[in-house]
Amino acid sequence: MKSSEFITEVKDYQHESISIEKAVALLNEHCRESLATIHAPLWRGMRDHFGEVVTIDPTTGLRKSANTSNYYTLLIDNSPYFEGWPKRSKSLICSTWHRYASDYGRLYAIFPFDGVKIAVCHSKDIWETQVNIPELGIHTSGPDSMRRFNQYLYRIGFPQSWHGIVKAAKSEATQKSLRLNVLIALQDRIPSPDNVLPTLLAGMAPELTKFKLMSIAEFAAEPPQNKECWVGGPVVAIRKDIYEKFLDAVQQGAV
Repeated sequence: MKSSEFITEVKDYQHESISIEKAVALLNEHCRESLATIHAPLWRGMRDHFGEVVTIDPTTGLRKSANTSNYYTLLIDNSPYFEGWPKRSKSLICSTWHRYASDYGRLYAIFPFDGVKIAVCHSKDIWETQVNIPELGIHTSGPDSMRRFNQYLYRIGFPQSWHGIVKAAKSEATQKSLRLNVLIALQDRIPSPDNVLPTLLAGMAPELTKFKLMSIAEFAAEPPQNKECWVGGPVVAIRKDIYEKFLDAVQQGAV
């Protein structure tokens, strides 16, 4: 099952349908870096916007996993290893593959404003991200790796809030639960209560989960192939049929 099927906007983000003329002005004034991605843009399938062009600022909303636990988002958003990265709970989830993005609604080409950072997953969906933290008994693989990671943390007894995770990580109840879930051969490696959360965060670090942070210029120079991305800043979203007309105009030198 795909991770995006679990996502809901808890607090809707600011968005506005705009004219094509205003879109051209915005692109030239605020999205000049993104114009370099014109031939290989980010894509998002949307069921809630059908205007020709929409401006969206995901930082004004809040998103979380629905029908499942939200641990991976909480850990990414609060981890020192992700300092300077866009908050996933306040980002727009996109894909570099338009066919994959089309599974989620009408296709829009996405052009971030200048200076916005793009976080890139190792695979086409964050749900496929492998997490391996042997000290905590965590080893996931396959297309539903992140779901099983979430399920494991739930089974250990972590609450589904950041404050609750911080408190629970240091509890004796968590130590007992870990001892029940970690292989006997590895039980002497279970971290102390003060080190459970640091170990969990270190195991989710980008170097291990293979997430990558890119500037728009880096993204344009070497577009990732078939990857999920999250974008933490305002964007101009252009419906695919309008994007294709816009692309033709660019190629003809009319824009």
